[in-house]
Amino acid sequence: MSGYGIDSIGAYSNDPYLAYALQSYNPNFRGAAQAQAQTQSVTAPSAVTTTDTTAGLPKADYSESSNTGVVAGALGTVLTAAALFCFYKKGKGEGLSRIGNGFKKVFGIGESSVSKAAEKAAKAEPIKNIKVVMKNNKPVYYLPGKTKEYTDPQDIANFMQDKELRRLTGLRFKTGETKVKSGTFNVIGPDNKNYTVKFNGNKIEEIRHDDGSLYSELLENGGFKNNLTSEQDTLADKIKDFITKIKDGDVETVMGKDTNLRDFTYVTKIGDNSATVFRPSISLYNSNSAVMQGLEPQVKSVTKLKEFSADSKEVLAEIRRCREAGNNVDEIIAESFVKKGRLPAGYKVQEFEIKDGNNFIKIVDGKPVGMTVVENSGKKKFYNASSDDFLAYIEKYEQSINKKIKKALDDNKIPSGAIIAPV
Repeated sequence: MSGYGIDSIGAYSNDPYLAYALQSYNPNFRGAAQAQAQTQSVTAPSAVTTTDTTAGLPKADYSESSNTGVVAGALGTVLTAAALFCFYKKGKGEGLSRIGNGFKKVFGIGESSVSKAAEKAAKAEPIKNIKVVMKNNKPVYYLPGKTKEYTDPQDIANFMQDKELRRLTGLRFKTGETKVKSGTFNVIGPDNKNYTVKFNGNKIEEIRHDDGSLYSELLENGGFKNNLTSEQDTLADKIKDFITKIKDGDVETVMGKDTNLRDFTYVTKIGDNSATVFRPSISLYNSNSAVMQGLEPQVKSVTKLKEFSADSKEVLAEIRRCREAGNNVDEIIAESFVKKGRLPAGYKVQEFEIKDGNNFIKIVDGKPVGMTVVENSGKKKFYNASSDDFLAYIEKYEQSINKKIKKALDDNKIPSGAIIAPV
């Protein structure tokens, strides 16, 4: 196959970096059909979400006629950006010269075009998994997977002032973000009588008949006994089915009036944040009282991303990993940023809030995308970018708000509470 220039590339066939690259998923090659078939849902940016680096996978484009497009397609078929970087670093560019000759023979592409594309790939953009937020004029760092559980009531009360963390108290069964851990519910048995069941995790703690009788003879070590009658066995199967559906978040079962799920504990997890929450009732009304008193969600614990300082070993280790991967993110721990609060080179203020009267306008990438209104009672309500309240407010006060945004960002200032991200 030397006539096709493959020998020029073949010298690297035993290189482990190239072997890894050839086995990697590539949307321009094997995955093109899948990438084109995928649909994406877009959600508004929030302070607790992390960047999804898989979103917007490149799709095959055969209409590109320029050298740049051909090079991108050719390189995408054979090498990943990571592999190109390895070749570029290992051979100081020499390996690319030999690969370039092979591509020139196969595709009619000049070596310089290949080298330029490889160098661009080698200069990968700063890694996006380090979240940096300004607090009290100092940067605070968050790393994926580095979380801490908080159980102190005062800590939890403070966290619940954050609208993003308050979302953790919600019942998010349809998205699969909420899992029920324990609770009490009703089920109609084969005898058409009502039974009350209490469960905790994989254990059934109690079964009562609606006349108050305790059916302890059905249970053994948190499960059903083996020597049940046919009628008891039918009841046991129905109870186990209900528990499975409740724990799996089957909306029809969980929200069912006859089920009357109550005194239940659940965990809602959104991104890296989660909360363990107790609710006396599935709604604000229970079966025994129409009076709403003490029925609000009670947060028992919050697990959230842990805060780190610039000189912490965790942040320094992540910076090191980035550098070894070819991504220099030293700017986010540079003295000019940490001590003086100057925006690091290559970064932008991604998200922050400005106060406008009693309202707080959420700004993402320099544009207003929502607002939190503080009512006279002190209760806060958030309106997103498509709501009438927000659109009407912006229509009326757009000029004033734009001036506030410009002032907040003048001279590369970083507003308090702002999140910074790579440009």
